[in-house]
Amino acid sequence: MKWRKIYELGKDLAELTKQDFERFNIWVDCLELEDQYGETFCAPIEPQIAIPSDATDKFYVKASFILADGTYLEGVVDIWCDKAERSLEGINIFVNDELIPILAPPQFGWEKYGYQYLCQLLNKKPEEVFPIYFRCPVGFEDEKGVIEGEYLMDFRADKGIKLSSKGKEKSGK
Repeated sequence: MKWRKIYELGKDLAELTKQDFERFNIWVDCLELEDQYGETFCAPIEPQIAIPSDATDKFYVKASFILADGTYLEGVVDIWCDKAERSLEGINIFVNDELIPILAPPQFGWEKYGYQYLCQLLNKKPEEVFPIYFRCPVGFEDEKGVIEGEYLMDFRADKGIKLSSKGKEKSGK
């Protein structure tokens, strides 16, 4: 798949809204423009059908979340791709159209991180929140299905969760 970043529509991650993710399911971190726009400048990609298989980037992908108690939330998953591995790095939820990052340990020094922060934000007990099931409307270019999985209470940012598209055919090799 030939893909491109649409730089002219780019925004800082903190400025992205629910409407931005309705229009474009996939945004990519534009580190190549860090000197010009800052470390968290993102751009949507075309086409919007899958995360490219040849990418070595951090992607922000629209997702729906279902909490342990059945509560439905909308948000975004952070996915790191480096050709050899694809991993979940974290989640973000929309609260009143503001994208709130849920930073996982060991993000020490950050005021808002960990499962306690998410539970406090949602005014729920941990067993009402976790595990969180997530599902994205897109998959990876070289796999069948869409990206989905579970975000567990003990998730750590330094470990990640290896991702593949649900429905991928397994090789017997």
